[in-house]
Amino acid sequence: MRTAGSDLQPDRRDQEYKQAQKMLVNDVPVAFLAQPVSWNLVRPYVSGMTASSIDEWPGALFPSQIYIASH
Repeated sequence: MRTAGSDLQPDRRDQEYKQAQKMLVNDVPVAFLAQPVSWNLVRPYVSGMTASSIDEWPGALFPSQIYIASH
């Protein structure tokens, strides 16, 4: 990465970055995860929403449990 970052020859720099990518994928124990961030605004009197990691929006898996509490 350091060498590629300062290399002025585009072809050689591309090869150096490809080499670094191969090293990362093959030699380093990592797991690439995607964690999108989203915001959901809900009034305080909306109750019964259960959020899980696979919901599109909080309560998507169990919409029948959502209700409006007294306020």
